[in-house]
Amino acid sequence: MASVGAKPATRRQFGVAVRPYLGYVSAFSGGHPSQPSGKVFQGGAVAPDVLMGRRTHSDVTVRQPYRPLQTRPVAAAMFATMTTQIYTITINTKDEHGHYIGRPRVLTGCRLTAINYPEYDENTDADPAFLECVFAVGGQA
Repeated sequence: MASVGAKPATRRQFGVAVRPYLGYVSAFSGGHPSQPSGKVFQGGAVAPDVLMGRRTHSDVTVRQPYRPLQTRPVAAAMFATMTTQIYTITINTKDEHGHYIGRPRVLTGCRLTAINYPEYDENTDADPAFLECVFAVGGQA
């Protein structure tokens, strides 16, 4: 018998919120932690000393369906405070029933670096339009 939570998660089993302004978003990528390292051989040592640098996170990209009456004023407010506003991005994991499980991953000190408005294409009828925002991540709480 399989244990609870043994199934692999699907891509839709995450709830990602960007505060303030955006709230929950429909797509999220990035925010991966990494830490550079270097090797130093001290005075003829056979094995090197491994020195670790500071941990950083890759930029986060979020997408939200573009609804002109709702999304346009939010995007305008975000653009107006682009250089001053600090954001918090919270990533929650959900089980197969849509209930939140475990502790959320919280990215703090995020700064908006780009707002990508929907692309225009007159030849398509049904493709959804998205507002895409890119954030530089300050750290993880």
